[in-house]
Amino acid sequence: LGSTTYMFEAVYYITRSAGTTSHTLSTLFGGTATFTSVTYLAESTSTTGNSLGTVSRIYGTGISGVAVTAANTSATENITVVLRGVMRTNGAGTVIPQIQYSTAPGGAPTILKNSFFRMTPVGTSSVTTVGNWS
Repeated sequence: LGSTTYMFEAVYYITRSAGTTSHTLSTLFGGTATFTSVTYLAESTSTTGNSLGTVSRIYGTGISGVAVTAANTSATENITVVLRGVMRTNGAGTVIPQIQYSTAPGGAPTILKNSFFRMTPVGTSSVTTVGNWS
């Protein structure tokens, strides 16, 4: 990666069809890159079955886990997570976007097709503006 600032966005579509142990879902980042800062907005829904749900929002400021859903005990869970943010690295390495349950809910999750994580470089790790600003 190098010493670079990235804008990133992701959409995760996650389902489960078994298990009722209460749990939350968190987003986090791993890998070998040296992160100097990570700031993002996470928006999520967590519904029983494929239905409309209330959107929750939370602000993340680091690579460690940020709970993006409230506690859930549904055996037929559908989660959508949308991330948008900025990540700064200071050295070569990898970035591994991750999800993590607070406890094993029972039943393995399925990450559905068309889920994605995208990073776009916007400058060096110390960039403060891109383009014309007055």
